[in-house]
Amino acid sequence: MDDEARANGETVRSLEGEVDVLKNQLKSLEGQMEGVRGEKDEAVGELLKILEQRSAAKVQDSELERLRNALEEEAKAHEETKAAAAAIVEQLEGANGELKAANEGLLLELAKRKDLEARVEDLMQTYVHGANKK
Repeated sequence: MDDEARANGETVRSLEGEVDVLKNQLKSLEGQMEGVRGEKDEAVGELLKILEQRSAAKVQDSELERLRNALEEEAKAHEETKAAAAAIVEQLEGANGELKAANEGLLLELAKRKDLEARVEDLMQTYVHGANKK
């Protein structure tokens, strides 16, 4: 029985040694798991940052799209304003031509009138001198 007890004792000691090795491996694995958890937490944090950046980029894209649309509307309004201004300039040039023609007509009429007034004056002078001589 001593041999059997000795063999059982060795088996127990061997098993206890294996248990100690397994405990050490477990502690090592737990440490590795803590490291993996830390890495996972960092990765999740990085993913959250990326998501926030993407969200901010989408907001910026939306804002850029809104600004682009506003600029297109502004450019369209500018073109419409230029066309309207060109039409007004054309009308003003036409009206200016008409005013020049009317002004020339009035100057001609004024010159005729002054000529007639001068003739009437001459005739009156002639009449007055003729009547005085009689």
